[in-house]
Amino acid sequence: MDIHTKPAIARAFALPKMRKYPHRIVLVETAGTLVWVSVQSDRMTVLALTSAGRIQRVSYWNPDSEPVDVLFE
Repeated sequence: MDIHTKPAIARAFALPKMRKYPHRIVLVETAGTLVWVSVQSDRMTVLALTSAGRIQRVSYWNPDSEPVDVLFE
């Protein structure tokens, strides 16, 4: 999740909630961290990680028109 543009007050509420999620979330806190990852303007970039934390797959998802299940195929 790219949080580098979120104000500090938003982080104060969002981070404790995210710690409770059952899945792993990688937080990006600086603008240049993921410049090497391609993006699509109308889609969310999703990085699938191995258990060792290495990128296994990069996919693109549009939450407005695609079910979340397509990320797990």
